[in-house]
Amino acid sequence: MKKVLIKALAAVLAICTLVTCAVFTSGAETYVTYRTGANAAHANYKSSNFYKNLMKVPLTGDGRTDVVAVALSQVGYEEANSLSGLGGTSGGSSNYTEYCYNMGDWGSGYGGSSYAWCATFVSWALYQSRCSNQMGYSYWCRNHTGDKSYIWCEVSCSQWANQLRRYGYFKYSAQNGGTYKPQPGDLIFFDWAGGSSGEDHIGIVVYSDSSKVYTIEGNTSDSAGLEDNGGGAYFKSYSLSYGYITGYGVLPYNTNSSVPDIDYSGANPTPGLYMATNSSKYVYPTATSTSYSHTIPKYSMFEVTEIASNGMLKVKATISGSTVTGYIKNNSDRVVQISTSQVDGLSDAMAAAEAIYYADYSESILAQIRSKYAEAKTLSASSSATYAQKKACADALNALIARKGEGTLAPEGVYITAYNTKIKTENCNIFTPSFGTVTATAANHKWTYNVIAKWDTKENAYLISSITSPQGENIKDVTLASDEILIAVHIEGTATATHSDENYAALTKAKVGDKLTFYGTDPKTASSSVGMYFTFETIASPGDLDGDKQISTTDFLIMRKHVSGKNTLPSDYTFRADLDSNGAINTTDLVILRKKLANKQ
Repeated sequence: MKKVLIKALAAVLAICTLVTCAVFTSGAETYVTYRTGANAAHANYKSSNFYKNLMKVPLTGDGRTDVVAVALSQVGYEEANSLSGLGGTSGGSSNYTEYCYNMGDWGSGYGGSSYAWCATFVSWALYQSRCSNQMGYSYWCRNHTGDKSYIWCEVSCSQWANQLRRYGYFKYSAQNGGTYKPQPGDLIFFDWAGGSSGEDHIGIVVYSDSSKVYTIEGNTSDSAGLEDNGGGAYFKSYSLSYGYITGYGVLPYNTNSSVPDIDYSGANPTPGLYMATNSSKYVYPTATSTSYSHTIPKYSMFEVTEIASNGMLKVKATISGSTVTGYIKNNSDRVVQISTSQVDGLSDAMAAAEAIYYADYSESILAQIRSKYAEAKTLSASSSATYAQKKACADALNALIARKGEGTLAPEGVYITAYNTKIKTENCNIFTPSFGTVTATAANHKWTYNVIAKWDTKENAYLISSITSPQGENIKDVTLASDEILIAVHIEGTATATHSDENYAALTKAKVGDKLTFYGTDPKTASSSVGMYFTFETIASPGDLDGDKQISTTDFLIMRKHVSGKNTLPSDYTFRADLDSNGAINTTDLVILRKKLANKQ
């Protein structure tokens, strides 16, 4: 923190009216939601990765764990020269930060933004992690020297340290004769002059070992050693005997004994959220690969989903907008764990459900998977869903997926991979009238086995009205009627997606007139779930106009009346009479039907 400003503030600010405010921990929130202080989150901050990182932080109810996680989520944030730079990447030098903006005007005439901010960053982290309700000028600890509850909010490092000393929450450093070993969540105080002339800078202890203390600080730099005029939030380390450390603020945090301790050193990693604090990280395809495939940028947050037997960390990270999985080396450069046992696994469970093959399950289990998948989608989209709810849903979904091969499996059919999307590697796409004209450019259905099905009100189902083999460049555009759908399936040997050959082989057994039954989806609404497929069965052959599943003289008489104009076939049965598939029912179709009948006799 800039020492001139802080010591000046300490001299001129007056004592305010006492306001009772107790330590606060919310048990209702499982993940951070941004708390409005003097100001809500600035629009530029809300569009930043720092805000996105913050929103991923799980709240455990353990104050030390939560404040460290909140503060670490901001590693790499840079101050700006104006409010327009509060996204944290402008690299300015005028002390404009989201933390000052959110916490508000400290009574210094800076409009709640442009002032030195190391203490404000710590106050903000305590406030956003629900360790306290205190924020803003009237809650400064200096303004409540008669109340030891007011130790959670300050802008002056020396005033904060003095308040902590006054009420027994201050522990001296080794340099000043202390023996205290700093713990995660402690406040760490520095004096630029060394010794005890007055605290000038503050940070949050992440952890300490036998020789060093590791911190997260605002208004510092990412270089080694103490920085008296830095411009960002960075992860730092110092010798425990470092001459500029005056001591530690040991706040009376709320605790939650059910929250596992985090080994921030990385010696005993567990699944959870991590930050790449000091450098980028190479991502390897497997735990034993020697060549990397991706790079996680410095100051990125990512998930560790498991620990490999050789110590590599299996990660899932978002890189340039895409989700990447692989393995990174543990602490080859600084990788700091933020949370443990809080990876709910919901997204992984949903991805596993989306990848199932319907034929590996009974329809009964598939129905349960679809139901649980729908619940997972709802929880995933809900800002109020708790960790416990998400974890329970993920576990239940994984348990259902594990029942592969159990019971009587689903009947042979064709599995569905997408609706109304251009065919790439999908095995079976369904196009509905809402797609518009199905063209080679828009749908890429040149090398697919194309089936048009029409809704039949009598059967209350779609019936196949035409089948077209792959046409290549000669494929014609298709304009679907309001009661039609087009099913396009990759031809054998051309698709790279799993089970493509089975799909093609199954559909080639279908015939015009077959009835389609859909599972896990409804083509009328293009509703999608997982394990979607359809089966087909023969209910009528072309020429069977009375629906008795055989061709007889009665069918011939029905068609003759229709052709002569004495009777009109129901529109649903038109495809059964259009035996030459030219779109019209005429004497040619009557001749074909007569030949069918003659051959049968």
